[in-house]
Amino acid sequence: MDGNPNSTMGLIAHPGEITDISTSSDGKYLMTSGGNDFSVNIWEIQTESLEKLLIDDKEAMGDDPFPQFLEGGSDG
Repeated sequence: MDGNPNSTMGLIAHPGEITDISTSSDGKYLMTSGGNDFSVNIWEIQTESLEKLLIDDKEAMGDDPFPQFLEGGSDG
């Protein structure tokens, strides 16, 4: 996952509803809890690939690279 919405994947972590989402105080982990199955998942948040994308492509895309992903660009 690199922050590009065109580079996505699907993952079934909770077969039903998600009842709560929370992050750790340091922002490194995301916790999700399920409904009827009482499942809890802990996800590590890694921003390195997004940070690399921002640094590598800053010259090519300007200061804000994400509008290019919208249909019609920043006016989309």
